Amino acid sequence: MILQHAFLAFRLWLSKVWPPWPYLVGATIALGLIESIHVWQEVQARRFGPVGLPIGQLRDGILVAMAIIYAGYRVAAFHPMLLPDYREWLMRTPWRWPRPLPFGPVHLVPQDLSLLGVMISLQQFGGVFSPHALPLTFLVTYSAGIAVATWRTGACGWAYFVAAVLGIPLVLCARPVESLLAALAVTVIAILAAQVTLARFPWSGPAWVAHGDARSMKEAQERKVTELIGWPWNQMAPVSPRLRIPRFDAICLSLLGGWLFWVAGMLFVEMQLGGNRFANPLNLGFAQFLMSKGIFWTMMVIVIRRIAIYIYGRRPPLTLFGRMFTGRWIIPSYDQILLAPIMVVVLASAGGAMVWWPGNPAPLATAGVVEAVLLLVGLTAGPSLEAWRLTASHRVVPDIEMEAQAAGSTHRKEFVQLS
Repeated sequence: MILQHAFLAFRLWLSKVWPPWPYLVGATIALGLIESIHVWQEVQARRFGPVGLPIGQLRDGILVAMAIIYAGYRVAAFHPMLLPDYREWLMRTPWRWPRPLPFGPVHLVPQDLSLLGVMISLQQFGGVFSPHALPLTFLVTYSAGIAVATWRTGACGWAYFVAAVLGIPLVLCARPVESLLAALAVTVIAILAAQVTLARFPWSGPAWVAHGDARSMKEAQERKVTELIGWPWNQMAPVSPRLRIPRFDAICLSLLGGWLFWVAGMLFVEMQLGGNRFANPLNLGFAQFLMSKGIFWTMMVIVIRRIAIYIYGRRPPLTLFGRMFTGRWIIPSYDQILLAPIMVVVLASAGGAMVWWPGNPAPLATAGVVEAVLLLVGLTAGPSLEAWRLTASHRVVPDIEMEAQAAGSTHRKEFVQLS
């Protein structure tokens, strides 16, 4: 009887933060099968020689994926900012920090160490990955989740700082001790940021961010459709505040993007090329190729995204043939929205050439700087959307897809019917 009560108490203690038991049982069965095959391979290898099927590497990859999933679960399932129903209910209660959260703690507790310890112990038996891979992956993923939740609460400074220092343990991944110490330091900073934001509860969040409180994609679409009032009044309405990014956030996001871009390049070089050894021209060329491709795709996303936002529901006052026949090849008030995309293309081309320049001693650092500059131009270059919509020469056209959804039909409609 005493043992039964002790087991129930232990199970209740674990269930405060552990995932639901069906998921744990399923993961245990899957790992048990893979581990059985791994043990059988070890026995066969001792008797008949090495076996070609890399079950050990697959087992370690699954453990790393489980560490990532559990770290994300610890933030997504317990932080009120990421749970709209939970947050709304909490706002109607007398709860205030530092009282414990009703659904469980956001910060790490000994139960987390127990589950992570089980995964680390399994990885030690014939593990292919480095012993510090699992704890490093868990701590970095958890800190990244806290940074996202902190940013959503409106404490953008804390979020940017946590996201920036996340790159340090990744850069040091080749040195296990330094990397784990850096990851622990980052986790402490992330937990401190979470405590600071909980002390500011209830939150308002950044004014320019759409919180996305909808419980599902269907509800989000229905909410968007219900806000439609018909053409042309939708296109003539004021610009939503979420489209105007404050300059401070734009600068921080640009610097953060450039820093993490360089970190990702260094991490790839360390994992795939055995370290930042650029003495081999093949390694150097491969790293330059990857970074230049990253710059290219960043350029494409910025150009397409900016143009799509500006021309949404608005077209040039003259078509291409109209410009040809009238001789008005350039319409300054409308075509000014193309200046930033052109600047991004020029900077990306020049930056890619600098990355490929044979005399460049630091191609990865150059790529990080180019990435930051591209993001900064894409986020801050004018004209502002509101000023352009109010002053530029353009034709207001209906958004056919949304108008059809608002009318309860998925077919394209060319005309607006008035009843």
